[in-house]
Amino acid sequence: MARGTAFRQHRAYQSADQRLGAFNATARAAAPGGGAFGPAKAALLARHVRDACDGLDGVADGIVANRAACTAERTRLESLRCVDGVDAGDTCLSDAQLAVVNAWTADHAFQGSNATYSSKGYALSGNEDDPSGFGLWATGNGDVRQSGYFVMQDSTVQYYLAKDPKADSLGYTPWDRNPQALDAMAALNDATDPDIGAFIAHGGKLIVWQGGSDAALSVDSTIDYMMQMARAVGPERAAAATRFYVAPGVNHCGGGVGPDQTDLLVALDRWVMENAAPATLLAEKFDAEGAPVQSLPLCQYPLYPQYAGPPNDAAASKKAANFICVAPQSDGS
Repeated sequence: MARGTAFRQHRAYQSADQRLGAFNATARAAAPGGGAFGPAKAALLARHVRDACDGLDGVADGIVANRAACTAERTRLESLRCVDGVDAGDTCLSDAQLAVVNAWTADHAFQGSNATYSSKGYALSGNEDDPSGFGLWATGNGDVRQSGYFVMQDSTVQYYLAKDPKADSLGYTPWDRNPQALDAMAALNDATDPDIGAFIAHGGKLIVWQGGSDAALSVDSTIDYMMQMARAVGPERAAAATRFYVAPGVNHCGGGVGPDQTDLLVALDRWVMENAAPATLLAEKFDAEGAPVQSLPLCQYPLYPQYAGPPNDAAASKKAANFICVAPQSDGS
């Protein structure tokens, strides 16, 4: 890779205070006491979101590509509430289970002594039933202590914040009860400065890619950082030196229902060595034998792939040539 270039598949700049505080909030909501969220509940949630949002990109293919249109008003999660909020099986969500979803999708802010640390919530993608997504990271498929969130926030409480290996992280609330400890952790771990002007001045080129169904790191936090970066360096410099792509239906670093393979290194190399700035790229999904089974255009954010091919044609809906990159409308459609 040429000097002064960078390629990020996920957010190395994510603040530990932001991310792990949000992990703690979700883990506490999913802890024993009614919030247990197993695979059947995740499947119910995912089906509900797909029913509301899958077709908003022009085709019902299991991929919610038009994420801007998949709003809370459209999904209406309250319609999943069990009668009186009491768990009544796998056809509804109890109040405690809805609280898990609300904690997961909510923005969080934590107050240090020197700064406020904020984190954007996770957008519903319709892929909450994917084995490598919501259940693996957020809920532990019904046992939150088996989740990625629990493990990471647990050690953070014990070794960074409470400094007690026996501390109960699920009882550690609020997350910012020790502001000085948050500041100390941020000083050690954070790389969140959006001003990459020196990198750009040196000739650097940056491609940021993230899966649209990433349950480990919030896509909306990445979007927020990229917007801050553009403001810090100026929109013209950002447009000349950076690219940002969100891959619909793709999990953390890969996998998921969406096409997850794009040769970003080649795109970066051509940009640096040939001055060929990347625009729309190609994303593909391969089967176990390495044969391509699906493709989509990888659009520059905020564009998304809109189906423009023949209606009711399953084969056509799996080919990138039948999609165009379009901008979300002001009404979210």
